[in-house]
Amino acid sequence: MSGFNDKKISIKKAAKKVFAKFGYQKTTLEDIANLIGIKKNSLYYYFESKEDLFNQIMVETSEYLYNHLVTELGKVVTNKEKLRFFILYHTNKINVDDAMNEATISAMVEIGSIVEESYTHFIDKFKDVCRKILAEGIKTGEFKEVDANEISELIFETIRGYECKFLKKQNHLEMFSEMDRNELKNDLNQFYKIVIMAITK
Repeated sequence: MSGFNDKKISIKKAAKKVFAKFGYQKTTLEDIANLIGIKKNSLYYYFESKEDLFNQIMVETSEYLYNHLVTELGKVVTNKEKLRFFILYHTNKINVDDAMNEATISAMVEIGSIVEESYTHFIDKFKDVCRKILAEGIKTGEFKEVDANEISELIFETIRGYECKFLKKQNHLEMFSEMDRNELKNDLNQFYKIVIMAITK
């Protein structure tokens, strides 16, 4: 069983690289098989289909990013700083997952759309993290008495808006540069300052 699981892990690792480069639609099982040096038919021993493989990767990656976010937030003291970390995490998460460093912009756009359509429960989990930060900040007196659900929704949708705008702006490029990420980080940092001005006493 250990050998079976090890092989599944190596296949998923290779598949993440291929999906990150070509996106879901353009990726074939043959591309993945060629990368790890096995025949395409051998993949069906481990995964039912390309969709099954992609789904397992998305679930594992989303859970990993969520758990990483929660763990890192546990190291932050104030809710103001936790909110800032949450907002800027969307620029740092690329450094959390190796495959994201290799992702092309076209693949990120396509996979992002798939996440929005088919993995809304993970999006809701991230929104809930933001809501809890706001609720705790209200409880400790760091934030005004605001509607935590409404504000967390607004924050999350604004973050996605910045990301979408940035992706469209960079769509003529193949990969993100460090300068690109810093530009997005600066935009989100300015957004954080606006939010803090609005919700602090």
